Amino acid sequence: MPGTVTVACKLPNGLHLEKIDAHGVRTRIVTLRGPMQPWGTFSPDIAHGVGLTHGVDADFFAAWMKEHADYAPVKAGLIFAAAKPEEVLAQARDRESTRTGYEPLRQEDIPRGIEVVKENA
Repeated sequence: MPGTVTVACKLPNGLHLEKIDAHGVRTRIVTLRGPMQPWGTFSPDIAHGVGLTHGVDADFFAAWMKEHADYAPVKAGLIFAAAKPEEVLAQARDRESTRTGYEPLRQEDIPRGIEVVKENA
């Protein structure tokens, strides 16, 4: 599969994908963008709860996905790709409600017995 793909990652801080040769030497690292960003900033490469990384070598990504097929985020569909950005955005829209387990705790979900401390004004 020649060419490149756009990879979507729902893991908040992204992920480093590594290729390690037969001698245990790291030969390639690709850093995937996650949906987290500094407060008050905007990135067009974050949409529908995923970070988008453009221009990832398609063969490298396919090999990485095959090698890490049992990795929980791969199995849960939190990392995926498509040849065209609009295709990966459509997939991201379909998976927008998929939870990662890293979502912030909602105030109404705080377990009983834990006291919320309010700052003095």
